[in-house]
Amino acid sequence: MCQLLESIQICQRIPQNIEFHNLRFNKSRKELFGISQTLDLQEVIKIPDSLGTQTYKCRILYEKQIKRIDFEEYTPKKIRFLKIVESNIDYAYKFADRSELNKLLSENLENPKESDLILVKNNKITDSTFSNLAFFDGKNWFTPNFPLLEGTHRAKLIQEKKIIPINIFVKDLHFFEKIALINALRPLENTEYFTLDKVI
Repeated sequence: MCQLLESIQICQRIPQNIEFHNLRFNKSRKELFGISQTLDLQEVIKIPDSLGTQTYKCRILYEKQIKRIDFEEYTPKKIRFLKIVESNIDYAYKFADRSELNKLLSENLENPKESDLILVKNNKITDSTFSNLAFFDGKNWFTPNFPLLEGTHRAKLIQEKKIIPINIFVKDLHFFEKIALINALRPLENTEYFTLDKVI
């Protein structure tokens, strides 16, 4: 049976963006396992007394039911450059099994720990291997209309009208000044940005 993940930012001992994690978590359980009863992750997550006030990743592993909840101090992945790669990988749900994505990384990068891929499907930019993408044109932020995975932070930014979903093709990259890798642990307002000279 497939296992899925929710990765939730814990900041100042408080789970962040829980509304959107709940939506994805319960949607995945209903679509993959036929479970209509919803769970509130806010009630499920018990913050250990040992956790300080710094940023932690809460990792929830689940199938029909939650199997495990782990906490680890979060250290952002340092990315030096991004490489554009065509891929037909299907990752519509946040599966725990990332073997296809890891294989893609190892096949295309000399050092996957320091770089990442921009995945392109049907000539359209989708995601990186571990985050959604946001593109800044000097005035507004945009995000690909059809991401590999509909991230929770991306959903929040779209609802708040801070990013605009559009089709973005590789040939459109020159319209943008910078790119951001965004996810639950890398919010748009507090992540590194890449200029086009960092894209190969």
